[in-house]
Amino acid sequence: MSIHNFSVDEFENVSKDILLHNKFISVRNSDKIDKDVSFHDVLDLTSLDIAEFVIELEEKYNVDMDFAPTGEIDSIRDVYKWFVMALNRKRHVFAQKLALQNQKQKA
Repeated sequence: MSIHNFSVDEFENVSKDILLHNKFISVRNSDKIDKDVSFHDVLDLTSLDIAEFVIELEEKYNVDMDFAPTGEIDSIRDVYKWFVMALNRKRHVFAQKLALQNQKQKA
């Protein structure tokens, strides 16, 4: 999965797929999944379920969201916000490493 070909719709679809196929939710709730549905109230997920879901997304996209507060995440939209912050942090770290590498090459 390339981050360069990434879209919000794809993130939502990947999230739905993970939730459905990794047994986070029962089949009876599958028609209720969308980006705004409550993980706690509608899908009956625990904070541990949400943490496992975040880990699945981290592995899928090779992004570290270890700072995401699973107790505050209640929808795919919430996870997406933390995902975007993780991407921005990853880009920032990459830019710093690149700048440091360029400085070393000039010296």
